[in-house]
Amino acid sequence: MEGFNLQESVDAFLFFVSQSAGITLPRIIVCLCGLVLGILTAVRFWEQRLKAVKALIGVLLGIFMVAVSLNTSILHQVIGSSFLSRIRLLLGLLSLFVFAITFESIRIARLKERFAFLWLATSGMVLLAALFPQLIQFVTEVLGVQYITAIVAVVFTFLLMVAFHFSIALSGLEEDRAKIAQRCALLDLRLQKIEARFEPEASEESPEDEILTVSAPEPAAKTQSRRYRKIRGGKAASWLVIGLAWFVVLWVGLSTPQPMIGDEVTHFYMLEKQVEEFPTPNFYAEIPNAAYDQPEVRRYPHPNGWHTLGAAAVKVFPNTIGWVQVYQSLFYLQLLWVGYAWAKSRRGEDAYSAFLYVIVLASLPMNLLFGVAFYQDVPLAAQVLTAFYLLDRRKFALAGLFMALAMWIKVTGVIFLIPFGLVCAVKILESSGSDLSWKGKVLRMIRCGSLPLLFCVIALGWNSVSLKKYAEGEYMPIAKVEKLFDRKAPEKSVKSPEQAPAKPADKNKKDRYEIVANHPGDLRNPRNFLIYGGGLMWLILCGGIIGLIRPRSSKVMEGGSRKNAWPLLVGGFYILVVAVALRSAPDARFFLPALPLLLLPLCEWTMRLPKIKVILLLATLLAILQTGYVLKKTHSLRSLPDGLKAGIHFLETQAPSPERILMYPEGNYRYFPVEHEWDMDYGLQAFWGMPMEDRIKMLEAHQVGGVVVKKHLIAPVNDPKKDLGVYPPAFVEELKNSPAFEKVFNNEYMTIFYLIK
Repeated sequence: MEGFNLQESVDAFLFFVSQSAGITLPRIIVCLCGLVLGILTAVRFWEQRLKAVKALIGVLLGIFMVAVSLNTSILHQVIGSSFLSRIRLLLGLLSLFVFAITFESIRIARLKERFAFLWLATSGMVLLAALFPQLIQFVTEVLGVQYITAIVAVVFTFLLMVAFHFSIALSGLEEDRAKIAQRCALLDLRLQKIEARFEPEASEESPEDEILTVSAPEPAAKTQSRRYRKIRGGKAASWLVIGLAWFVVLWVGLSTPQPMIGDEVTHFYMLEKQVEEFPTPNFYAEIPNAAYDQPEVRRYPHPNGWHTLGAAAVKVFPNTIGWVQVYQSLFYLQLLWVGYAWAKSRRGEDAYSAFLYVIVLASLPMNLLFGVAFYQDVPLAAQVLTAFYLLDRRKFALAGLFMALAMWIKVTGVIFLIPFGLVCAVKILESSGSDLSWKGKVLRMIRCGSLPLLFCVIALGWNSVSLKKYAEGEYMPIAKVEKLFDRKAPEKSVKSPEQAPAKPADKNKKDRYEIVANHPGDLRNPRNFLIYGGGLMWLILCGGIIGLIRPRSSKVMEGGSRKNAWPLLVGGFYILVVAVALRSAPDARFFLPALPLLLLPLCEWTMRLPKIKVILLLATLLAILQTGYVLKKTHSLRSLPDGLKAGIHFLETQAPSPERILMYPEGNYRYFPVEHEWDMDYGLQAFWGMPMEDRIKMLEAHQVGGVVVKKHLIAPVNDPKKDLGVYPPAFVEELKNSPAFEKVFNNEYMTIFYLIK
């Protein structure tokens, strides 16, 4: 009978599991179990229901389960290691466990230092043997024994020393106990003799007012525990979530500092140009491109507050990409911190809704993505949330300042101006009191509302003037108002039929300028609602609606008030205006500034549901999984993979003729050494529907000598207004089978076809 092989047994078990349940499902289950174990252990330790050692073991086990589920090679490496390596690992873990037990016993005053010394020495020797096997190798050579025998001998020697030390200590204790017993007997006999000699006289009872009750001083441990409890609960958990979320967002950004995601390339190089021209406003980006000798120049005629503030920050700190990444992540931190402060002020410091609101904001995919990428959407959302939070706290001047800052950062911030003014007026009237006359209320309205109005007018005027002077463009809100008031009545004149434009021409003109290009966050694609909104946001939406309409039970610990739901109306107004304005091409990121306002009352209403702690646990698990996936995807979008580098190197050495390629650009287009073509003079929609012969003619007309197919962008085109940023599978198959094209390069990232003349 063959011996037992651990590695073969584990491989057989894993093969059986993969055949019966697949590969993905067991990993998801193990990951969820590890997360549940780690979170429950941390919560029980935080509530002082679990000792530190047990909590440490539970958290480490949970982390190990999550690590194994994310990377199964860890388990294979441990199992596939040599016998001596597994013994060393076991010894190391055992010594660390003894260390933890000993220090915990010393901390809670159950073990004296002199008794703990040998235990610490024993575990230290075992740890040294595990980390430095050369020490045990020396013992094996001297004694002529095997490695395991030497370890057992060393451990046995130290255990004998521990036993001998305890024997000496017990002997000393026995001797001390005998002396104490003799002394107690002598003292008892002496006390009896004194009582027999003197008869104590009865003393009068002291009046009650002379009896002083002195309370014993409270132990220091209890005092520290009370101070410790002041930062417990939802407050400490929210702080932890905010700190960890900001750290991982900053880490992902710093680990992939090169701008790659869409228009962040434009914003980054516009910021670099703004640093050079500071404080003069800049609306141009000079993007270096490997295909051209001169940088590519792009104009961005929109409010540039994000770029100006970033340039000021870079002037203070070193001009590196890392500092720009820190600058962008600080807006994400501001959004989370202000969101927590507002939720806490509405529901109380230890309210569960504040913690729920923080984890929803922290794990929102759009917040994570644009907290890393250089877009103005998260900075805009942070300023808007801060402005309305300050309004709720009756800080009208500061609220107006942040509202003006929001309009200076991005043009869509002006949409909040109307609800901001209405909420400001209502809050001013509420703070004026009912006993004030109508004249007094008007005066208070003027006094409190003048500064916010002045700040907003300055922001509007500055945007309009700077755009006209430095960008040769118009500020859309001001331009709309000017056209509205400058509109003249049509002159009554008779036009000849030749002068009258034909209706079909008007229709064609409209169709010519209709937006049909694809955006990554195009909400005409239903899956983008989940990709950019995440699953947790939609669950909170459902839970908030159910909590709003259900009757409030006495068992429910807290619930939001229906009367305090004005942030929902503000966010709804913004979404309605943006949806109407972008009805032809709705982009998910334009709706981001309204989501924090919408989610605030929804999180409060969700807390009206029963089983609040279960809801919070499930929401935390989903937030962790969602955050990990989004940040991993963001990291990959910002990276320059080896497959892409290999394709770029191939184009450098073997360029097509003519040197122009058809390729979806993304943010990495500037690294390609040849020019690229994509929209085909807005004829891409017709290009997909053509036969291959007509496609070849169209490529030749645009001087295109090759096609670069990025494999992660191969997807079906179902609607003429959707998915124009992908390669249709049928087109890719026709390229492979067409004799007019030659496959010259292929790897896991891209395939390159050259047109054969």
